[in-house]
Amino acid sequence: AEEFKEHGHRCDCLINNAGAMIHPKQTTSDGLEMSFATNVLGTYLMTVMMAPFLKDAKGRVITVSSGGMYTQKMNVHDFEMQSGDYDGTRQYAQNKRCQVLMAERWASVCDGSFFSYSMHPGWSDTPGVQSAMPGFREKLEQKLRTIPQGADTIIWLALQPTDSSLEPGKFYFDRQVASFHFPLSFTSSSTKDVNKLFQKCKTEAEKIIGSSLDSAGSVATGVL
Repeated sequence: AEEFKEHGHRCDCLINNAGAMIHPKQTTSDGLEMSFATNVLGTYLMTVMMAPFLKDAKGRVITVSSGGMYTQKMNVHDFEMQSGDYDGTRQYAQNKRCQVLMAERWASVCDGSFFSYSMHPGWSDTPGVQSAMPGFREKLEQKLRTIPQGADTIIWLALQPTDSSLEPGKFYFDRQVASFHFPLSFTSSSTKDVNKLFQKCKTEAEKIIGSSLDSAGSVATGVL
């Protein structure tokens, strides 16, 4: 973000794809649970800091989630899985649920400053799957997608013309809008709970950067 500011760049598309599934539990130098810090807080802070440059271009934010989010409802009482036994796979799925909720909130509050989408690339044979889920990979190796196949919908979302029929805030899979939830899964969250997610991210992000995000005047902070 500082480089964009220094050189006067605009941002046509931001793809939030960095992620991690952590086994066993680890913490960052800031004392945050590593998976939350990478998958949720990192996505939040990158998007908020890049929002002014996205606005200049009326750009897009594409957040790469995972089908694992279907198994989880966001736990607003324990974002960092501090209580009970730590389960890296479940925490990852929680994070991916949070990402979809963030993408949906950004689409609703950014008022055309930029356009926000989330997506599931399908289960792909990436280094992350190979290292974090070796048993899963061994069982499904012949059915996993290649990396280019996994990237297909990301690239498609990025390259659609501005007058396309893309639906901001939606969750995409194989170039189609997909449901946020499985039937009778009870994984939806209230507006109040989504606000708690954004407040948590804003608070932790401000600790890291040492200043208020409000001073940037960015609606991308997402707190209603």
